[in-house]
Amino acid sequence: MAKIEELDESSAKRRPKMNHGSSRFFVFVDYLFLLLFIGFLCFIVFKFLIV
Repeated sequence: MAKIEELDESSAKRRPKMNHGSSRFFVFVDYLFLLLFIGFLCFIVFKFLIV
């Protein structure tokens, strides 16, 4: 059991973790889809309210 833990620790040390934050592009795309969804939702709601 100790050898398995040692192998796991050594493999974790060799491979760097990908803990960098979100890029501005992905944040922009996220807000763009959110705005698109809210706009579409408002369009559907107002269409049913008017008709």
